[in-house]
Amino acid sequence: MSTWTISRVGDDEGLPLFLEHGGNAPYLDHISGVLRLLYEGMESAPPAYAALDEAGLLTPVTLTIDVNEDRRYTVPDVLVVDVERLATLTGEPLERLHRSGVLRLAILVIASLGNIQQLIARKQALPNAVG
Repeated sequence: MSTWTISRVGDDEGLPLFLEHGGNAPYLDHISGVLRLLYEGMESAPPAYAALDEAGLLTPVTLTIDVNEDRRYTVPDVLVVDVERLATLTGEPLERLHRSGVLRLAILVIASLGNIQQLIARKQALPNAVG
């Protein structure tokens, strides 16, 4: 009788990390792919930030997130893409951002800011929402 068990995410009832007879389980492959994408994004981020900064599109803001009456997070100096400045950008700077693919990223970053409120709402909906 073998005492070998398959490693799982979380606890004994979680998703398996490895297949019974060797190899990665689909979940581990998925997570590896996500981490690879994040790593690649980290490598391409500095040139994208530089291009956005050169075009005058980065603006520092302070995020204030109220999770509940007792818990508030303040995150200073978060750089966001300035929507108004982007809307008025024309000519060569706009073309340079478009050709490099950074314009698409800027639009996606702007769109993602709307998710912050949804994330706060999810956190608030958790039982005993703390920190």
